[in-house]
Amino acid sequence: MSGWEPKDFSNNKQQFLEFRQEKSFNVYKDFFKKCASWLKDDGLLIMHTGKTLKCDMAEHIIPFSTQFFNYVYHFNECVEGKEKFGIKDQGATKMHQYIFFTKK
Repeated sequence: MSGWEPKDFSNNKQQFLEFRQEKSFNVYKDFFKKCASWLKDDGLLIMHTGKTLKCDMAEHIIPFSTQFFNYVYHFNECVEGKEKFGIKDQGATKMHQYIFFTKK
């Protein structure tokens, strides 16, 4: 879940959820299964996603969690006009989202 460098994403982008989700959000089935296997029985999963004008990530991925997690809550944090990272899709994210789950 961590330990990669920016060059890893550009050289092996087909391995990352950010790339694979462009074809289908079904990739989150395996993601939630893996997360459930890593967490203790009373584990908590907190996800940081984003919301753009075209895509509400929380809305898309919460349904894939239900086999392994109980959805608890999510909230949005407005970041419109506040992010300046120099990347091509800069400014697309209007909200940061924080999604909370407990392991079933």
